[in-house]
Amino acid sequence: PICSLTYNTSFMDDNYNLKNAYNPQTSFNLSFMQSAKQALSEPLLKEYTELNSQQITEGKQSKQQVQQKIRQLALAKILTTSYDHDRELLVEAHIQLAQAYAANEHHEQAYEHYKEASDKLSLMLGETPRTTNNEIQLMLCEHLLSTSFKLKNYHQTLSYIHEYYSLAQDVETDNARFYVDGVKARVLYALGDTREAEALLADNLSRVEQGKAVISDSASFTQKAEIYNYLYKIYKSEKNHMKALEVLARSLAHIEQALRN
Repeated sequence: PICSLTYNTSFMDDNYNLKNAYNPQTSFNLSFMQSAKQALSEPLLKEYTELNSQQITEGKQSKQQVQQKIRQLALAKILTTSYDHDRELLVEAHIQLAQAYAANEHHEQAYEHYKEASDKLSLMLGETPRTTNNEIQLMLCEHLLSTSFKLKNYHQTLSYIHEYYSLAQDVETDNARFYVDGVKARVLYALGDTREAEALLADNLSRVEQGKAVISDSASFTQKAEIYNYLYKIYKSEKNHMKALEVLARSLAHIEQALRN
């Protein structure tokens, strides 16, 4: 025979040790095995990288993108479990798949994969992930609160908002909480807490008007219009007709100015 292996029957015992399974004279070279393992994983990693680089867009290609991102997640699982690649691949793949689902407006599936990515990232960072300034955590938290809001899970959304505020303490800027404050105002409005919702909306409106919210002109127009709409609803529900008319007038002036520009 080309290679004769002498097997050690100690594998039948509870105290079986893998390094004793073969005769030492014919045991595999560890470095050779590692090289072979790396070589086998290279085509899988290449395909993963190609799938990861594909941009997620809305439209006709979005359903195909979901299938591609499912494939990417499957590759990530193989690479991390069978070839010992970094677990960050799994976090990345879950985020990509969540974004693909979100582009298709499959918010429940998107939420599940954002949550899975967040859980895996927390395990990687240890038992106290909030002590680590991590932009990925902030991004995931923002996606989770946005998706749970779209699913009308308002109490869960508030929980993520409080977590976001906690994570953002070390990276606070004038624009950092603009979007999150807007979501919180809408959640509070939906839950009937119009006073705090009004305060948050008024503050966001001031940020837009003073240019403190770093957003494009088109986004600024949309944000103002939405804020005016919510403020009008709040004042109308409170039967504060004077303020409702004032907001309505400001909204109309805002539209007229946009049309002139």
